[in-house]
Parts: sequence; C-alpha cells; structure tokens
Amino acid sequence: MFNQCTYCNSLHKAIDGQNFCSNKGDKMNEVSTNAYYFKSNNLSSGAHVSRLSIRTLSDGFQKHVLDNKEYILDKSRYLIINEGEEFASNLQSNKPIEGLLIAFNRGDYNSFVKNFHQSSINLLDDPFDVVSSEISFQVQDFEMNMRMQTYFQSLKEEILYKDKQTLYCEELFNKILIEIYLQQNVLKKEILELEAEKVSTKKEIFRRIELCRNFIDNHISENISLKELSLISTMSPFHLQRCFSAFYKKSPHQYLVQRRLEKAKFMLKDTRKTVREIAKEIGLNNQSSFGRLFKKKFNFTPIAYRKEINY
Repeated sequence: MFNQCTYCNSLHKAIDGQNFCSNKGDKMNEVSTNAYYFKSNNLSSGAHVSRLSIRTLSDGFQKHVLDNKEYILDKSRYLIINEGEEFASNLQSNKPIEGLLIAFNRGDYNSFVKNFHQSSINLLDDPFDVVSSEISFQVQDFEMNMRMQTYFQSLKEEILYKDKQTLYCEELFNKILIEIYLQQNVLKKEILELEAEKVSTKKEIFRRIELCRNFIDNHISENISLKELSLISTMSPFHLQRCFSAFYKKSPHQYLVQRRLEKAKFMLKDTRKTVREIAKEIGLNNQSSFGRLFKKKFNFTPIAYRKEINY
C-alpha cells in the first residue's frame, strides 16, 4: 500500500497510512475512507480505477474522462465517481490550484446505508451487521453548496495544518456522505418531474440532455448549433431545447454563455492574455459583446475585474 505511482504520491492524506493505488495492486477493501489533497498547476493521473469518490477543485478547470465521457470540474461543482470505475484526470494552469478528493471504503458506505434504512431498535440489536449494497450513484457533477464547502475546507485545514485528528475526519466523512445521498435523492426527484409517462423514459431523457451538457462543457470555444446537439442527444431540436431548459432552468445557449464567462473569469486571473485573446479563446469574436456579457454577469468589465483581483 505504500509503493505508489507518481500521481498517488502527490496526494497529501488526512489519515496517514490509508493509501490506495489501483496501478500498484492495492485492494479497495483494505483501505479506509480517506481525504486526499493536492496543490499543483500541472497534474495528470493517468488511468486509474477509483473507489467511490467525490472530487473538488479550488479554482480553474480539471478534465476527467470516465467511460469515454468527458467531465469538466470547476470550483462551483463536485464530481462523483463510482467504485470500480476507470478514470483519468488532467489539470493544467499557470498558477497552482488546490484540489481535494474523498474516497470511501465500501464497508463505511454499507454501514451508512443501514443507518438510513433501519430502525433504531435494529441498529441497537446488531450495530455491526451491515447491508450489502451496490455502490451506484449518479455520476455527475453537482453544484457545491455551503455545507459541502464548509466540510471540504475543514478537511483541507486538517491536512495542511497536520492535525489529522482521525475521529474529527471520520465525522466529516459521514457528513459529506449524508450530503451526497440527499443530493442524489433530489436529483432522482427532478428526473421524475420531466415530461414523460414512463419512469424509464424520464431517465433516458435525462441521460440524453446530460450528453449535451457535457458536450457544451468540453466545446465552449466552438460555434455549437442546436442541430449539432440534436444529433448528439438523438432528440428533435425543439424537444431537446424544451427538456434541457426545463431541467437545468436555462436554455442550451444560456448555459453555454455561462460556462464561457466562467472560463473567461479564470483566464483573467490565471493568464496575461489580452481581453481580445480571451474573448476569442472562449468563442466570442466580438470583444464588445464579450465585455457587455461579462459586466452583466459579474458587475465588472473584464479589464476592471483584472485590476481588482491584482490590486
């Protein structure tokens, strides 16, 4: 468990000795739940098999490839990867970016499931009997809420200040697991609210609009058309636009603009590229239009924002 690859060795742990590297033959069931921290401007994982994990980023953008699908992680989201899933990640920036991931032990997860689904009397009668559960969360990036931000910040401080209090870390792991579980339930309810008669149809609609959302995330600099998204989702343009807007509360174009502006905001901090160069890189050839959109979103012009953060 201690002879790890370069990527795994770059991660700082909340609890010492609890390492896992699929490339070195470590066994998932022999490693406890743990949190791992990194700070880097150039970090590539290569192919690994993941435990059930949740991944976050302090700034910038980190690409993950799962099952031939690309996910772009940023600071406003967290990404869930299921146990046994093969992934590869890559982060590149000019300034160092912090990241934190939590990998859960299957036994810890099963114990958590039991506590959510059994009565207090059963938990007292046999507290260490655990249910056998297939770990299968919806692999998706979720919006980061205040509770999750607080939990992740606390874990980061434990690692950086080298306190590494096992009991405190384990309590935080449980709180984060509860939050993931609750958000998964919210997602299921939102999927069931999609316009369709059968549950299987609702799930299929969600799967297809997610394909479009991930495509937009990975092609924000391109001139994407509704027809192109229609082909990706195998939905008519009108049906796609209606379902996408109903679920994400914004149209595909509104979502694209949002992601472009978030990328521009980061580039203004991380690079010395001109406003014109940044506008072009995010797919907006008209600098004036870019300036108006940026100010409407962030209440600063791009130049004023750059001066503000560099003050």
